[in-house]
Amino acid sequence: MSTSRENLNRTNALLSALDLKAPIIGAPLGGASEYELAAALSRCGCFGFIGTGGPSYTTQSWIEEQIELATSHGDIRRIGVGIGVSRLAKEDKLLQSIIAAKLAAVWLSFGDPSPYTMPLQNAGKLVFSQVNNLAEAELAIAAGVDVIVAQGLEAGGHTGDTNTVFSLVPMIRDCIDSLESPELPFLAAAGSIVDGRTMLAALTLGADAVVLGTRLALSPESVYKQRYQQAVLSTSDAGKGTMLSEYADRLRGKSHSHKGRCLTNELFNPNKLSGLTPDEISKSTETCLRAIENEEASKEVIWSGQGASTITEILPVATIIERTLTEVEQLKQSLS
Repeated sequence: MSTSRENLNRTNALLSALDLKAPIIGAPLGGASEYELAAALSRCGCFGFIGTGGPSYTTQSWIEEQIELATSHGDIRRIGVGIGVSRLAKEDKLLQSIIAAKLAAVWLSFGDPSPYTMPLQNAGKLVFSQVNNLAEAELAIAAGVDVIVAQGLEAGGHTGDTNTVFSLVPMIRDCIDSLESPELPFLAAAGSIVDGRTMLAALTLGADAVVLGTRLALSPESVYKQRYQQAVLSTSDAGKGTMLSEYADRLRGKSHSHKGRCLTNELFNPNKLSGLTPDEISKSTETCLRAIENEEASKEVIWSGQGASTITEILPVATIIERTLTEVEQLKQSLS
């Protein structure tokens, strides 16, 4: 078990290695985190990632343009891009483009990072690997990644369905600490971390840094659609107000290796979606696609983590970071 002093030493080491002023990382949220958000985070001394999942417009040329815009508007030392390994396996030109790009890091999700870790590191990129269980973490450690992102099932969007942040982070922390190597990865926690309370809890569990997702999606720098932001803000109980299900993709005519967590609403409701027949799935899919076209948030997929109920307003990135860090310090003082 790590002591508070050891936790602080690791976090300080991460700040130095990643050239950060605060141990906060912005998740690569598809449809929410584009160059404005990534650049704003980097200017605050945090790590910002461009999301490439989800929207069909995230082509190779779009990704290249986003990287150029982010690095020109932000601090290139703290700009990265997130991408699923299954896409890299299919698009070698995209992989080569990312390897050649002038950016600091690549966040790999939903698969084995091994084939890509060394080529990216040889090109001067830090490699982040998102994991949802201990087996995936062990695979990432063996691959030699720089940062493991332990994503709990509380997280919004696509995530695992077995481990919470409170169970996953300590497991991976103990695993890393049991190894004898001068080059062990840092550990970041992700999933419903929205303020100083949740950040301090994650660091106490053994994380070296935290990842903010839904909280940053509710900022003016985010491109998350305004109707989605308002729907998240109106969530009073995110435990009941969100659901983790494969239907978040199926009803949009898509497929994914992981289930997705979204807000419950008129269409995405555990009671309504339980035991659907093929014909009912087809009709629900038509309803969902029509809602997307007509911008009916009450029947659309709106990604959100379980921490949404504690978010009460849309705030600039700089304010979110400042408030979160201030809350952490105040909590430390009250607990000392």
